[in-house]
Amino acid sequence: NIDRIEVYRGSAPLALGGGGIGGVLAITSRGSKGPGLSVATGGGSCGARTASGFASFGDARRATFAVGVDYLGATGDFHYRSDNGTAWTTEDDRELRRSNNAFDAIDTLARAVVPIGRTAELTFVNQLYFRKQGLAGLGIRPTAAPWTSSLREMMHLGLGAFGVVRPGDRLHVFGYVSHTSNVIDDRNAEFGYARDARFVTTVPGAVLLYEHPIAAWLGFSVRTEVRHES
Repeated sequence: NIDRIEVYRGSAPLALGGGGIGGVLAITSRGSKGPGLSVATGGGSCGARTASGFASFGDARRATFAVGVDYLGATGDFHYRSDNGTAWTTEDDRELRRSNNAFDAIDTLARAVVPIGRTAELTFVNQLYFRKQGLAGLGIRPTAAPWTSSLREMMHLGLGAFGVVRPGDRLHVFGYVSHTSNVIDDRNAEFGYARDARFVTTVPGAVLLYEHPIAAWLGFSVRTEVRHES
């Protein structure tokens, strides 16, 4: 569900905000490039499995839509030799299978672009990522039940307008909500965590960006952002 990743080292473009210290990763989600459908699946060792699907449809003169789903998982139950914590002797060595090491991850994307006249467009993007994985523990001390999960969701609704003041300039106004939830469940106290430890962060915000070209090699930009983290 990713179209491209841009890496900025040092100072980043104003359009990406000033929150990045020392650099910024700009990740652009896939969009509609004409009607199409793609489906893929695969597998590998240790129960590895993958599946993905992406569909795009619509008319660029009216509205375009894109939806995508990616799944990745594995059992992770490989064999290994344990020295039972006694590296000086092989008498108590044994062959074990990695337990409680499975994971499942899913990534979804929904994107819509609706033109408004000839000089503006409305964009909506929703991205969700969820992963659940067992906490396998040390090789000599396997675990049976603890697991962790991570949920990240980002919603974005923006309005872009071109030629607001003069030809070539651009005004972009958008609001967003970012939600992150991490859970650690160690009900049998095999790691010593609380039975149900949760860490939740929600960040709503809004951005106004105006870009004005002065010359082919020079431009003027103003960016204002308001956000709240809880």
